[in-house]
Amino acid sequence: MNKTSLVFSLILIVVTLISCGPEKPATHEEPNTMVDSVENVILKHAQNFMIQKEGSYTIITIKSAWKNAQEQFKYVLYPKGEAEPTGYENATPVALPIERVICTSTTQIAMLDFLGLTNKIVGLANADYVYNSAIQERIKNGEIEKIGNDNTLDYERVLALKPDIVFTYSIGDSRSYQKFKELGVPAVMVSEFIEVSPLGRLEWVQFFAHFFGETKVAQEKLMEVWEDYEVHKKLVEAHVSQQTDQPKVFTGAAYEGTWHVAGGKSFVAQLIADAGGKYLWDDNTETGGVPLDVEAVFAKAKNADVWLNVLTASSQKQLGEKDEKYRSFKAFEDEQIYSYTKRVSPNEGYDFFESAIVHPERILKDLIKIFYPELLLNYDLYYYQKLEKG
Repeated sequence: MNKTSLVFSLILIVVTLISCGPEKPATHEEPNTMVDSVENVILKHAQNFMIQKEGSYTIITIKSAWKNAQEQFKYVLYPKGEAEPTGYENATPVALPIERVICTSTTQIAMLDFLGLTNKIVGLANADYVYNSAIQERIKNGEIEKIGNDNTLDYERVLALKPDIVFTYSIGDSRSYQKFKELGVPAVMVSEFIEVSPLGRLEWVQFFAHFFGETKVAQEKLMEVWEDYEVHKKLVEAHVSQQTDQPKVFTGAAYEGTWHVAGGKSFVAQLIADAGGKYLWDDNTETGGVPLDVEAVFAKAKNADVWLNVLTASSQKQLGEKDEKYRSFKAFEDEQIYSYTKRVSPNEGYDFFESAIVHPERILKDLIKIFYPELLLNYDLYYYQKLEKG
């Protein structure tokens, strides 16, 4: 596979992960910090997992591990020293506290970093794409072992690390999950990417916190981010209510004749809407990427004001060389093309696919700055940057 094909394959996986979501959002109640035995812990934004307390046990259930998944994944957390729980059908028992962890995605690293728990990480899959400099240093020093990539995991190395738990994920099957279980390694499926709400994805911090007894820290830090997000969302709403027009926005770029735009009910579409943009496919009902031909995108987006999330070129010049038609977009002519490439490691690890999961307020402020720069005069873009002209 050549480098261009590899990059595009990674982009398609990323589009899947950042765009997937449940077909119909569920309703939810306001959070209740008082939780009694055999009662639900009420979540504020997340819809794809539930937490129940039953005596000294915590039962965590994932509703959908991937889009259209038929299996359900359940975990019963219990204190070490107590008898292993019984009577919980198809549930994986996990003894607490957890001291040694393996992660298989950069978003899992970000969740643990948010909680101050990266010292628990002893192994990583896909380690070459990590942005976090402290984690890179620990890998370099041998404190964190590389265990391979996705379908080429080194299970012997996993066993040698003696983890208490492996956080894993899937976008279509549970083979690696089942392999971990066969080896006697407790594996926990993590599916934050199913959430279509930016704040819902963030709330998976609570999912992680219950495995480490850090729920109070999680709630305090979550509230800080939620409040920041809501303040800026309301700032935009007030501004937009006085405007006659909103900036028209489209996303992505073509590869081999197919252009995947974000679905109208996707995570990306919601962020654009919350930042006051008019997403041109907001009437679409898909939560994932929507494949279109270049002509269809051009017909709808040729007069759009802002073009986001172009990863196939590092400059407008390079983008124009890929397809002459790109030069005819208004956003190209006005030099209003932006992508989340400001924070990238030497190994091309994008922080947008790492820390942004726990900092949606930063993405929101970036987009507000792009759409309405007058609202955030002293703010510098964090994840995003404009494509250079030459």
